[in-house]
Amino acid sequence: MNHEKGEAQQRWRSAQYARYTGVVADLATDLIDLLDPQPGQKVLDVGCGDGAFSNRIRARGAEVVGIDPAPDLVRSARLRGIEAHVCAAQDFTQQNVFDKAVSNAVFHWIPAPRPALAAVFRALRPGGRFVGELGGEGNIASVIRILVPLLAARGIEFAARNPWNFPSAESWKAELEATGFEIEAVELFERPTPLPTSFGDWIDTFANVLLAGLDASARSELEQEAEAAGEQILRQPDGTWVLDYVRLRFVAIKPRTSQQNIGES
Repeated sequence: MNHEKGEAQQRWRSAQYARYTGVVADLATDLIDLLDPQPGQKVLDVGCGDGAFSNRIRARGAEVVGIDPAPDLVRSARLRGIEAHVCAAQDFTQQNVFDKAVSNAVFHWIPAPRPALAAVFRALRPGGRFVGELGGEGNIASVIRILVPLLAARGIEFAARNPWNFPSAESWKAELEATGFEIEAVELFERPTPLPTSFGDWIDTFANVLLAGLDASARSELEQEAEAAGEQILRQPDGTWVLDYVRLRFVAIKPRTSQQNIGES
């Protein structure tokens, strides 16, 4: 679930990621309902992370294969018994193998998604279903407003390191259609999300690419300043941090008469 952008890149460490595993999987339960995995079906989990989400799909009786470019997370997925491979989505080469594909909180890490979408398209059998969710337009807007000046004060330009791509419903629909998919549904909705830990820990886990080059003391200082800046807008009276997530959910179908070279350009 990482993607290079410039010299710095997001780093995933399983011990950190595990603190959020339950939250990510819990919030995506209805995504699995949309996928509707059935016994005997073969499902591709694109960006499987540590396998917690894949495991829930497997519990429905489907055979699950996960791919993720982060070796540490793939090792964790394998420990759960998931068939997982170290592979970026755009590099996946299997064709006409899967009945369904799913992706949860992955594609907003991919600035240019067309090659990855094309790989998923090829991997699906004709008539296959692709269900997913990613950060959409407006996602974590408050977080970004907090981080931009704190990074600038340390000589870091947010735009140069921004690892995220939060598309609108219209632009995402266009990407899917250009790849060859038929659209069943695309929905953008707000989902304020409580964190299991602190705001600073979230930054260290999900935005560490922005802090690349800072030593441990400087990172801690920035995270503390971010928490102070977000105290009034992101922290609840009970002490829980709630981030302003906006999600983009979609259901797309590979046509039964599709051609495998669609989406290659």
